[in-house]
Amino acid sequence: MKMWVSSESQVTHGETEHYKMLQTLKNEYVIAVAIEKYCISAIS
Repeated sequence: MKMWVSSESQVTHGETEHYKMLQTLKNEYVIAVAIEKYCISAIS
């Protein structure tokens, strides 16, 4: 499982070389991927 603190952090991660390699492997070996997004705000 991966978690990021912002959408921008997730996009930056997607641009890394190791992520691009993972995408190649996923295309070959993974049947399905589930992505869940949560928005959590602090309670003041």
